[in-house]
Amino acid sequence: MKRDQSIPRARRPLSVMILLFIYLWVSLSGWIRMLYSILSWYWLDYAGVEPGPLYLAVTGGLWGLMGLAALVWVWRRSPGYRLAGLAGALIYAAMYWIDRLLFAGSENVLHNTTFAAAATILGLGYVLAALEPWQEFKLFRGR
Repeated sequence: MKRDQSIPRARRPLSVMILLFIYLWVSLSGWIRMLYSILSWYWLDYAGVEPGPLYLAVTGGLWGLMGLAALVWVWRRSPGYRLAGLAGALIYAAMYWIDRLLFAGSENVLHNTTFAAAATILGLGYVLAALEPWQEFKLFRGR
């Protein structure tokens, strides 16, 4: 056996593959939101959509960029990929709640807050379980 042969990496678990698909889906949704905001700029501005087409385009681009970064980082298993995947999910959750609480113009914004909070907690729990970021800390401690 040759010494320079690389050791094949283990296959990713199904839970990580599902998480990668979710990052891909959210990233594509963000890019599509940005694209359609730009293409429909005139009509969104004409209709008086609040907070406006610039906000929709910028946040769509941010969601697309964050999803793509997390997807590539976790897919390539770059150093710190577990923490990067968890950080991406935490940033998504924070942006969702900021958008919901500050920019959702309806007085019924709190109508299904319990469901949204439960879904956010379950989603973050899934990311935490799928990526097992505590394994990263074990590597740093030398165990």
